[in-house]
Amino acid sequence: DGRLATCSITSAGDIGNTINDTLEFNSSDALNPQLCLVDENTLALVYDGGTAGGNDGYLVTYNISSTGDIQNTWTDQWEFDTTRGTTPSIMKVWDDSESSGANWFAIGYEDTNNDLYVKTCSVTDAGVITKSWVDTQAIDITNGDFCSFALVGLNSSATNKKILVGFSGEGSDGYVSSIDITRNGMINSEIDTLEFDATDCISKPWLVMTNTTFGWLIIYEGTGNDGWSCSFTLTTNEVPYWKTVSPYTIIGTGSDTGPSGMKNVTLWYRYRVTNTSSWGGWVRWNNANNPDTNPWAGISWDFTCPNGSGRYEFYSIACDNVTNTESIPSNSDISCGFDNEKPISSVNMIDTYWTSSSSLTVTATATDGGSGVRNVTLYSRFSSDNLSWNGWTNAGVDTMQPWSWFVTLSNGTGYYQFYSIARDNLTNVETVAGIADTGCGYETTAPSSSVNIITPYWKNQGVTLSAVATDVVSGVKNVTLLYRFSSDNSSWNGWVNAGVDPVQPWTWDFVFLNGTGYYQFLSIAKDHAANTESTPGAADASTGYEDQAPSSVINTISEYWQDSSPLTLTAVVGDTGPSGLQNVTLYYRYRATNMSSWGSNISFGVDNTPWGLCSWVFSFPEGAGHYRLYSIATDNATNIETTPGGTGDTTCGYNTGAPVSEVDEISPYWTSTTPFVIQATAEDFGPSGLKNVTLYYYYSTDNSSWTGPWLYDVDSNPWITCSWSFPFPNQTGYYRFHSCAADNSSHIEDAPLLNDSECGYDIQSPTCLITYNTTQNSFKAFDPIRIIATFSETYSGIDESSVQLAISTLGNGSLNNTSMNMIDNTHWFYDWVVPSGTDEDGVFTTRVYASDAVSNDLDPSPTIDSSKHIDNTPPVISNLTIDSLTSSSVQISWLTNENTTGHIEFGPTPSFGFWLHSIPFTISHHYTLSGLSAATTYYYRVISYDLAGNHDSSSDATFTTNQQTSKRAQIGTHNENIPPSNPTIDGPTTGHVSQLYSFNTRSVDSNNDSLTYTFDWEDGVIDSSGLMQSGMNCTRNHSWMKAGKYILQVTASDPTTTVSSKHIIWIDAVAVGDVGYLTDDDRDGIFDLFHNQQTGIKTATEIRQGVYLIDVNGDLQWDYEYNVTTGEMFSILHQTSSTQATQFPLMLIFSVIIMVFLSLLIVVYRRRFYKKQ
Repeated sequence: DGRLATCSITSAGDIGNTINDTLEFNSSDALNPQLCLVDENTLALVYDGGTAGGNDGYLVTYNISSTGDIQNTWTDQWEFDTTRGTTPSIMKVWDDSESSGANWFAIGYEDTNNDLYVKTCSVTDAGVITKSWVDTQAIDITNGDFCSFALVGLNSSATNKKILVGFSGEGSDGYVSSIDITRNGMINSEIDTLEFDATDCISKPWLVMTNTTFGWLIIYEGTGNDGWSCSFTLTTNEVPYWKTVSPYTIIGTGSDTGPSGMKNVTLWYRYRVTNTSSWGGWVRWNNANNPDTNPWAGISWDFTCPNGSGRYEFYSIACDNVTNTESIPSNSDISCGFDNEKPISSVNMIDTYWTSSSSLTVTATATDGGSGVRNVTLYSRFSSDNLSWNGWTNAGVDTMQPWSWFVTLSNGTGYYQFYSIARDNLTNVETVAGIADTGCGYETTAPSSSVNIITPYWKNQGVTLSAVATDVVSGVKNVTLLYRFSSDNSSWNGWVNAGVDPVQPWTWDFVFLNGTGYYQFLSIAKDHAANTESTPGAADASTGYEDQAPSSVINTISEYWQDSSPLTLTAVVGDTGPSGLQNVTLYYRYRATNMSSWGSNISFGVDNTPWGLCSWVFSFPEGAGHYRLYSIATDNATNIETTPGGTGDTTCGYNTGAPVSEVDEISPYWTSTTPFVIQATAEDFGPSGLKNVTLYYYYSTDNSSWTGPWLYDVDSNPWITCSWSFPFPNQTGYYRFHSCAADNSSHIEDAPLLNDSECGYDIQSPTCLITYNTTQNSFKAFDPIRIIATFSETYSGIDESSVQLAISTLGNGSLNNTSMNMIDNTHWFYDWVVPSGTDEDGVFTTRVYASDAVSNDLDPSPTIDSSKHIDNTPPVISNLTIDSLTSSSVQISWLTNENTTGHIEFGPTPSFGFWLHSIPFTISHHYTLSGLSAATTYYYRVISYDLAGNHDSSSDATFTTNQQTSKRAQIGTHNENIPPSNPTIDGPTTGHVSQLYSFNTRSVDSNNDSLTYTFDWEDGVIDSSGLMQSGMNCTRNHSWMKAGKYILQVTASDPTTTVSSKHIIWIDAVAVGDVGYLTDDDRDGIFDLFHNQQTGIKTATEIRQGVYLIDVNGDLQWDYEYNVTTGEMFSILHQTSSTQATQFPLMLIFSVIIMVFLSLLIVVYRRRFYKKQ
């Protein structure tokens, strides 16, 4: 692998003991690597890629810092020969400061044909490679290897540099060749070659110059693998480029092929200061011997370098005797440099004069206007007191830029001075000035310091601290203040830098950043040589600091308004610092009312022992009114608590008295609005003012039994508008209200004996049951019908103005919205006459519209009944025939076009005399008359009735019975009426309000007469049926709107007699023996009232442990206990043994009643009075 490493080497040649940095630049193969500097921080590296890299040639650049740190990746890389590039060498030939602007490098290596080539390329100072060759020169095209380079120097014209190339050539012999490389990287042809070993050179030969007269030494591995060396001299025919003496002679040559011969030769020159300067214009040499007027005797000029040190170029112009003049050449003939100036150097200023390090790097700058600086010598001297100095001594010679020396201050503590002497590449040496360019001081003894004692010990604000410090040699440069903190004077934090003072006197304005606690201080001095005082084991000084004032706060007075004096006030006090509390003072501010301004702060008293219980007995010194209270604590470090702003620590009022309030009257009584705004008036006559007004309410489902009072809400700003948005939390029902006011001094109004106001809330839609005064379903023209609307509305009642009736028929007999007649708020009726006309035939629809007193519409709205219909078309009788005629009987048959009933009138005369009724409803009629007289002519006709009562009569007809002796016809059923049987009633015996129940009745008439039934429901409603066949069931439905005991009476009627039966039903009621019954009026499962069956008295009940207490006579005493579950009833005995015993409770009752009445009068008067106020 290829690895690169750095180490340090001093100017004296000492190599450091450790490797500074390493880098593996190739992890496979890297053979024969060679290094070359590009500039101060850039390195070029060539190597053979080895087997893994195909023995290709590589050029890589890296950046290396002044401390030897190698960058982790290469700056640039070029595989300069992708076939073979073994045993490469590299040398920097031209710097960009002296060439055509590029750093030119020569690279020599053996290629794939074993030939040795030297090639040139450029690399920038930053290490960027131009990846193409500028020029190529073959050195050995037979077998060249192991190339090495050496730089000879500039030629006489300073346009080329001579390079020596050492290598192993044909037969592994040793050779050295010389070549020129121009400023633009071009390689001139090979100048000369020397075979220095005709036997063996089996490794890279190294070329070393031995003197300035071109003596060279070659070191190489030769025969027997031994180390060999040889020397040679490099000769040149060129005149030295640089001159140090002026004038000097320039020799020229000239010729003329014409017959006139040369007349003279004139010298021209041009000048520039450095290689990077621009050339001046060509100037004719202004001298007495220019032109040379006898060129046939030799051409020369004594040139005096008129522009001084610098670079000169020359050409000559010949002229013959007939004025033919030579053309101006395109390039100069020759060039030279002139340098008779001494170089200049100066040691650079040392950044820090004083140092505690025993060695340092000294640098210098050096310039030369001509041949350039060759080397710089550093001189130094020492003084222990900066007054008496030792002699100057040579501290080292640096031969390469940058000019620097690693100097050891071997004389120890004291003062050192330095100057430099530069030499150029000729013989010019800088003049010794005899004075120092710069100097430094060296000291290793640390200074000492101490923080001055701090008095007094306790501080409550920042403090200025001071210290004393001394140093023997360089003097104190600065003093650092260190501090540490402890909250308990036992456990300490670490030392913290509190600041550096660079100027005497050594002081610091110290701010106690850690707050209250204990502080210790010490100082650390540093001298100008960077020697620092060691940290002492103990602090120099200490102090205590408490920057937080003590705290105190009066405990909150739980009730703002107070009605007794004095009031004990307590405070919570604390001091987080170590100095401790001294005292706590109570202050107050006062105003009489909320409209008054607050007075000034007044001290009430001082508690000098606040570390116990901090308290004061406050006597409200200003009397009734408002007080703001606060406390101020002081500690022993004179820290005083800040006065609180705003309302202080706590507030209170001092006052007596009670407010009054009353809920405003609510009108109208019933509402369906929610939330409903309930308003009240309230007033307080004391200074504390109203605090709030609380609304209480009672609730009842029946306006009789009440629950409550329940607190609804508190109006906390009644002085604006005292009101509540009441949502009727118990929903529909009855509500009573009263208010209780409270002032800010905790006085609360007594609850009134009577409620202030009341109202009802109803969002329950009423319902309606449509019935008729008859059970028949079909009606004919001009039939009167009573339409009955029975409303179920428990609470606000039906709005009497809202009850409307509409009847829709198929003809023109419809009835638009019409007011109904009221029996009571629950029961309404309308008497309607069926319109005539057959176009009315069909179903008619009854619609009832209504709403309750708070505009809740019927549910459903409207309520509709379409169970009845109109039939104005009478039936048609046809096919009247006589069948089965005998001497005593006959069968009469006929047809009708619809189901009908009817009767047959018959008799032996045209006025008939007999009739037979209650023929069943049918369309095919057959009826047998029996008991007829023989051989008798009978007159008869048939009359048929449809369901609506329309009838049709057949024509009068006759029939004659057969001859036969028989008994006289018995038609007893038509001559003697027998009443029908008592009707049976089938139906429930218990039920609930508003629920519909079915009842069936049936009666049998012995005469087979048709019957009508009447239902009296005992709630003001009576239903009737039409004619019905004997023995047929009649069904009717009914619901009751109130709880109670009801006796249903059903009456059955034939044409001449009536009979009736009764049936008891308990609607939300239960019998209590034979004394009465209980009713559940609000349907909540609890029986509310007792009904005395004998007297009709209704009394409220009370339930205790599942047993009802009953007052049967309204004397406010319980007479019975009744268990609904078991049906058991027990009498309750009352004491009646003494008249006096009876009179005393009565007197007591009357007294209580009188007192209650007087109290009510007082309350009512007081409220009315305050309302007027």
